[in-house]
Amino acid sequence: MKSDQLKKVKKKTNQNIKVKKKCLGCGIFLTSDANTAGYTPVLEKASLCQRCFQLKHYQKTTVDPEISRPNVQQTLKNFQFAKNALFYACDLTMLPYVVDEIKRLKNLTKVFYLIITKIDMMISTKNLQPKDERLFAYTACFQLDLTPEQIIFTSAKLNLNYVKLQNAIFAVSKQKLKICFVGLTNSGKSSLINWILDREKIGQQRLTTSPYLNTTQGFKQIKTRNFTLIDVPGTEHENSFQFLMNDDQLKKIVANKKNRPRTYQINDDQLFIAENLFWCEVIKNDDSCASVTFYLSHQLTLHRTSLKNKNRFENNPKTLFPISNLIFQDKYNQYLFNSKQKIFFIVLYGLGIVAFKGIKQVIWKLPEKIIGPHFVEGAKF
Repeated sequence: MKSDQLKKVKKKTNQNIKVKKKCLGCGIFLTSDANTAGYTPVLEKASLCQRCFQLKHYQKTTVDPEISRPNVQQTLKNFQFAKNALFYACDLTMLPYVVDEIKRLKNLTKVFYLIITKIDMMISTKNLQPKDERLFAYTACFQLDLTPEQIIFTSAKLNLNYVKLQNAIFAVSKQKLKICFVGLTNSGKSSLINWILDREKIGQQRLTTSPYLNTTQGFKQIKTRNFTLIDVPGTEHENSFQFLMNDDQLKKIVANKKNRPRTYQINDDQLFIAENLFWCEVIKNDDSCASVTFYLSHQLTLHRTSLKNKNRFENNPKTLFPISNLIFQDKYNQYLFNSKQKIFFIVLYGLGIVAFKGIKQVIWKLPEKIIGPHFVEGAKF
């Protein structure tokens, strides 16, 4: 009889741990159910779920992403954005695709900041002041209706603009509001919070970060003497490169080092092929010097050839890249861009930005499942 009672006590204890004990890396409730987000095989001892443990120690995970995805969607439905200060995180490649979401959330909350992350991935941060003006001109293209004080360009790796971020945090804390980091998955929210914890010398276990989608699973609240931070799971676009790739492919395009811009002088019409991620035909102006600069992951193979060779490669990409490297086997959608501007950009969600100078026409092809490129005029890096 005592043995049966002991089993019941142990079972009840495990249930309480499942309800009250959260993963310190991603914020999900820990559980012993292997088919549920937050699983750990050592429930009573664990401080991290199996997924966070693997990401922290091995930089990879065996946990099926389909297990974690529904949990994130349900978590976001339950979040009350209006009662908190929102710090919306995204990088330069994501910004054109989240304009409506930024405007919607800005109107829901009392305090709103836009945090542009990872700018060291896209531009040189030496002599940043004139580049800062260019970055503001870039964001102005999207008519976000934000003041310059509400937009903060950051790099956690380079400790860039931390003072401005810190001032925003303390200004919000004086209003007795919690500071919620929201935005897209892979936008750098958790890295921002870890950066704050490091700079403020707060003795809190750091959040799990990775190139994979949905690293943050639940609300992770961090209370300090001066302010409260909340890491909110990221939203995702189901027609993005990241959503449709497996983990090994994702690590290739989500750079963990500074991207080295690749600039090509254009003397005649050119064709650029990035594995089978995109196909870019460039038609130059007749009377000007022309160039194309790609801000992409350094691990992404980019092939350049004369447009005269188009027919040679169009139906046989295996000529350039091994079939094992081809991420998508789909048909392609074609996009045509014409410009009379000397400089313009094409933005690829989550992948990179391409700058064109002295080019009059670009024909762009992307796999048909992928969200289309965004055309930007009136700004420069």
